[in-house]
Amino acid sequence: MAEVQVQAGSAPAQPYSYDLVPYESQPFAQSQPDQIAAMARMFGLSPVPPERARVLELGCSAGGNIIPLAARYPGMQITGVELSKVEVDQGKAIIAAMGLKNIEIRQANILDVANEEKQYDYIIAHGVFSWVPELVQEAILKLCGAQLSPDGVAYISYNVYPGWKMREVIREMMLYHAGKIEEPQAKLAQGRAILDYARKINNADSAFGKLLAQEADLAMKANDYYLFHDHMEENNRPCYFKDFAERSYKYGVTYLGEASLVDMAPQRFGGDIPQMLAMLSNGNIIATEQYMDFFTNRMFRQTLLVKDTVAPKLSRALTGASVRHLHFVSSLTREAVTDEAKAKGVLGAYRDANERTLSVGEPIMLGVADALVDAQPFSVSVDAIVALLRSRKVAPEATDDALGDAVGLQMLTLMLQGMVKTYYSPIVRATVGDKPVAFAAARGVVGDAKVLNRARTVPNVFHQISNVSDPQAALMALMDGRRTMEQLQAAMLARFKDGSFSASQDGKPVTDEAQLSGIVALFCVNTARDFAHSGLMQP
Repeated sequence: MAEVQVQAGSAPAQPYSYDLVPYESQPFAQSQPDQIAAMARMFGLSPVPPERARVLELGCSAGGNIIPLAARYPGMQITGVELSKVEVDQGKAIIAAMGLKNIEIRQANILDVANEEKQYDYIIAHGVFSWVPELVQEAILKLCGAQLSPDGVAYISYNVYPGWKMREVIREMMLYHAGKIEEPQAKLAQGRAILDYARKINNADSAFGKLLAQEADLAMKANDYYLFHDHMEENNRPCYFKDFAERSYKYGVTYLGEASLVDMAPQRFGGDIPQMLAMLSNGNIIATEQYMDFFTNRMFRQTLLVKDTVAPKLSRALTGASVRHLHFVSSLTREAVTDEAKAKGVLGAYRDANERTLSVGEPIMLGVADALVDAQPFSVSVDAIVALLRSRKVAPEATDDALGDAVGLQMLTLMLQGMVKTYYSPIVRATVGDKPVAFAAARGVVGDAKVLNRARTVPNVFHQISNVSDPQAALMALMDGRRTMEQLQAAMLARFKDGSFSASQDGKPVTDEAQLSGIVALFCVNTARDFAHSGLMQP
């Protein structure tokens, strides 16, 4: 996301770095209002439903993080602010091509925006705070205090100490060696070169050698835009969390939590760490979080802030009831239960995307895990899991509320382990329909060759990115609700026949028209089904 200049109301005197090297604009799932609202509701607040929220993003680049929101929520009103004219023009072109009326991206300085009197239910600043001068950091916090609505929530990501202490050495070495080089590619090449050399001459088994190896590997693999802006910009100002919290409080905003519950969970460390943290912090959430940063060498935070006037409503003692009305998504997959495990009472075995295993030995958690797996990649509610447990005759003596609370407790367990993501609103599978409609934000990207990157990545309704092939992108561009499946098949067949795409069978090109027609028809049907499963159809 984009850095901003200090001078209020003025254009950059020199070529703006984000004009020279535009940041790849894409969705950041953790910053979407749906997940932010879920965290606020979990802690006892009453956030504005995303479907009718007013949203502001600072440093919005070309709108990759907010255009998908506008496409998904027609009732959401979104404003994006960005200093780079190149990126603003790119975002405006996409919005115009999609015909979106509920989003505006404008070129502006954060210092100017901080003096406006508008109100927003969600303020997003991803990848901005650490990369601007202190004056602009203060403006961001001032803006949150003044322009958040009474139930609003701000999301700010930033680099933190102590994790960035050693990384600062790496950054400063790269900048020192690059000297006064202004041309971006030359600057990047020299930064990578000195890091690679330092790695080679240091003992790979030493603490510094291991750090160098890790950072060099990151630098060599990272995209140019990421390395240039996140590591080699003039401004990169990490801070301690306690100082960030203190500065925020001056502007009338207070700490709600992190964007993900797992990042606030000392329980994941096991042992006596939770008890030690409770003793050291004496119940102070700021102290608890700062100690966790020290203990884990944390280098990045994604913090949620709310108006200090709602602080008395915060309830940090989470129970099953705290998540009763939320919605959940998991990457769990079923594993076979061995005879040995069955003998020990294991009812179900699962594995998550990080290759961690979950063994289940009681019926309620089994229902939770099964429901999460069966709903994938879409969400499931507590009520749906209660209905499943009723059908299995689990705890028939319990009331629905009691069973719902029990399900909620199990869900909290999975959330604290990072095995579940939480949403305020349900994410449901879209139907293909007679005239298929691909997700508008994805269709808007593939419809503009100038903004489609080499990897052909497009946003989906989960506020993540999906990869599509060239033929899939071509079909997606046609799925605007005006064509039947037969018409889509005919249009794609023409593309195969004119040589735009090719088909093969058993390693040989297919040239017979009847055979090719059958292959293309099957491709269209399967692709539409895959789009529906992967969140690439319009909700």
